[in-house]
Amino acid sequence: MKTQFDQIATLYAILNDSNLKTAISGGLYKLRRPVNSSQEDVVINSLSIGEGNLQRGIVNVNIHVPDLVVKVNGEVQNQPNIKRLGELSSLAYDILAEVSTSTYSIFIQSSTIIEERAINAHFQNIRLIFTFYNT
Repeated sequence: MKTQFDQIATLYAILNDSNLKTAISGGLYKLRRPVNSSQEDVVINSLSIGEGNLQRGIVNVNIHVPDLVVKVNGEVQNQPNIKRLGELSSLAYDILAEVSTSTYSIFIQSSTIIEERAINAHFQNIRLIFTFYNT
């Protein structure tokens, strides 16, 4: 049987050897982003994994990007860096859209952009369906 840690380790290996890893200014992390990071970081975490010969689970890949500081109507404010979020998300989609081997498969279920107001950043959450084939 596989665990959530196996899901995370598998995705980490895929992303660590990818152009997404080399494109970000920060790092690739398991479970948690470093406190007060102001870099572009990718964090992998697992929400669940089932039991049995076909173990299905949900895994998140979160792409963190600091906001831009811009002047709008004479006021300095933070705005999401949509261009950079889009570029990095596109790289992730190219890597994760459909991954299939004899022992596992990965498919994108959904994605959403989430604001991190306290640290002036946004992140793209890519939710994956991860299946291990235990035969």
